[in-house]
Amino acid sequence: MHWLQFEPGGVGVTERTRQQRVQPLPVHRLRGEAHAKGAQLSRRNAKRRKASGQCTCKSDENVTPADVHALWSAASRVAIMLSVPLLERGIFVRPAHAVQTGASPLIAASSVGKTYSTASGEKVLALEDLNVSIAHGEFVSLVGPSGCGKSTFLRILAGLEPASGGRLSIAGHAVSGPSPDVGVVFQSATLLPWLTVAQNTSLPLRVGPARGRASTGVQALLDMAGLKGFENKYPYELSGGMQQRAAICRALARDPKILLMDEPFGALDALTRERLNVELQRIWQASGKTVLLITHSIAESVFLSDRVLVMSPRPGRILADFAVTLPRPRDFASTPEHPDYLRLTKEIRSVLDRA
Repeated sequence: MHWLQFEPGGVGVTERTRQQRVQPLPVHRLRGEAHAKGAQLSRRNAKRRKASGQCTCKSDENVTPADVHALWSAASRVAIMLSVPLLERGIFVRPAHAVQTGASPLIAASSVGKTYSTASGEKVLALEDLNVSIAHGEFVSLVGPSGCGKSTFLRILAGLEPASGGRLSIAGHAVSGPSPDVGVVFQSATLLPWLTVAQNTSLPLRVGPARGRASTGVQALLDMAGLKGFENKYPYELSGGMQQRAAICRALARDPKILLMDEPFGALDALTRERLNVELQRIWQASGKTVLLITHSIAESVFLSDRVLVMSPRPGRILADFAVTLPRPRDFASTPEHPDYLRLTKEIRSVLDRA
């Protein structure tokens, strides 16, 4: 397989990609009943429903790790299902500080493949001979046509499903299942509606092996994400953008090395998406994480990333690796007018058009 490396130079013309919008599924339906406020049931009604067997909701104090794991798994599946109409959007990300180029890569994928079996027994090859190397602190975006396997690769990297072939490692250790070193942000925020923002953010510290952060760290995360003053609000009281920021804080609560983001802003309007791109850049610079972002937006990938990887149509493989050397911090007032920004967006679109 051939890799193309594009260095700065040249001027092109960019196009704005069409913003696709998806109405997120209200997560409170997972509780067994959709209600107008979306998050609160009175104690009296909760007891009555519990006594009659109509609702299995529990108060925060009575939620067990098994309960949360089951609900969170269901919510994650909903988030993945929501991505199907806008299939496989992605971005892999890296921080603005210096990247450890001389050390071993934090993420290494070699000849990774994935084959699915359909209900009729037919074999579908989703990924083939996929090779990726991401250094500590890099922000890498993954773009490609719908159905090319971007989200499939992200789920394999997160340990949510196995690869069919090849080798995949994080910090030199083979990926064999979910890891506390990996945080995941899905297209839908999947916040638990009966918990406050602070309780949602600290949930990973209460239902799994707490590592790296105390409650004061959670407050620092919320402050960093611009959610100070909203700690005791419920998800239905937040805008879509604020819910996604809370989801990012939850993913960072255990202080993971890697943040995987599967088109987290796809359901937002264009203006909110741009604001959250700037917020994500700031959070990434402050936290120093390695980020992998999946997206369908060429403009978003160039704005956020240190590198942009372009995937082929199914079966997915890497077609090109673009280095993005635009100065940071980036903003939408000046970055889209930079010659390298215009050139990169044009060249990435050209590769996708030829794929």
